[in-house]
Amino acid sequence: MVREVFVADTDAEAMKLSAGSYMGRMMREYFLPLLGQFGFLEYLKHDPSAADSDVTPEYCAKHNWIVGSPKTVVEKIEKIYDEVGGFGQLLVFGFDYADNPQGLAALARAAVREVLPKVRHASGRPRRSSPPSKPVGRRPMKAGACRASPIAACGWASAAAATAVP
Repeated sequence: MVREVFVADTDAEAMKLSAGSYMGRMMREYFLPLLGQFGFLEYLKHDPSAADSDVTPEYCAKHNWIVGSPKTVVEKIEKIYDEVGGFGQLLVFGFDYADNPQGLAALARAAVREVLPKVRHASGRPRRSSPPSKPVGRRPMKAGACRASPIAACGWASAAAATAVP
């Protein structure tokens, strides 16, 4: 599972530092126009009746990305986990914050200290007995195939070490 993720102290700050910064810029200037040329914006819509023009970085942050305070990010990860029937790892689709290393440090600090411990229980096994409500496009994982944390492979721990997060 790959998702755009940004964690900050508050939902508003996370929205500003994601949709209002490099994540938003990449979507606005490159990815959304590219998807639009191929008619793929529908895959980002939470409701098929939404207009293509409604699909903006802010829309994606609200409906597709995992963006918010630590509490919000935990809730979104658990919701996605339940909707798809579990997943082995969550790979964070990250962005360059070279001119604002505080953004990366905030992400790493909040993720390592506040998010990761709360979602460690998700180990590749769905927490419900019914099949996923939405098709996920891949074969389901074998129960117990991955016992690691669902976000262990995302690099947050190394990002925290690299930015000397106290």
